[in-house]
Amino acid sequence: MKREIEEHVFNFCRADPQLRKHPARIEWFLGGLARNFQPSIPFIRFSRKRFEANLSPFLSGFGTHGDIGWPMGIGKPPTVNFGPGDPARAHQPNERVSVRDLVDHTKAIALAIGQWCR
Repeated sequence: MKREIEEHVFNFCRADPQLRKHPARIEWFLGGLARNFQPSIPFIRFSRKRFEANLSPFLSGFGTHGDIGWPMGIGKPPTVNFGPGDPARAHQPNERVSVRDLVDHTKAIALAIGQWCR
């Protein structure tokens, strides 16, 4: 995937007179890929159980690169990406979630943190 992106940017720069003189430079961080998750990790199991108490979350890998990969990329504990709304609509024009969904997710996160830190 990285190679395809680099080739696309290179070809785009080659086709434009200004960019041919000053081509874009791609710099990859942490390999530029999302991290894999393991459902058996205690924090993942714990979080899922707490979130399922009040909501109907689904457990899946996060198919994009985001800040969530940084802690795992430097050998720190696993992270959980959990929030309101449909992830397929996240970071899109007119992104929105209901107030009820936002409040429910905030409560679930607060309760999970409180129980994990006991």
